[in-house]
Amino acid sequence: MKALPLMKKITLLCVDDDPGIRSFYVRMFSSQGYEVITSENGRQALKLFRSRASEIDAVISDYDMPEMNGAELALEFKRSNQMLPIIIASGSQPILEEAMNFVDASIEKGSSMRVFQDLLERLLSRRPLWAAV
Repeated sequence: MKALPLMKKITLLCVDDDPGIRSFYVRMFSSQGYEVITSENGRQALKLFRSRASEIDAVISDYDMPEMNGAELALEFKRSNQMLPIIIASGSQPILEEAMNFVDASIEKGSSMRVFQDLLERLLSRRPLWAAV
């Protein structure tokens, strides 16, 4: 009997200037079977994305970061790949509402793993099958 091919892990790019938040994302999402790549700022995230675009399935980004905020970063990602799910995480509700013009979803920092995972699953399920390969 022929073995079935292994399913590709979902790869997340998590962008936050706070090393504690990045570490939290790695622990939280890795424990749920996701592959996690982190970046400390928007410029570094764009560089990572350009070199590994075919691997990255979704992005979770802080809104308030030096040099480039999360909405500006999301706009750059969408210029390259409109199908890429992008979630902005922030502690400020007005920012979350404003960012909706540029991203697929927003979430409050400190939300539970279940809330993050439900949101990710919903966004990833919207992609056409060819985008998930």
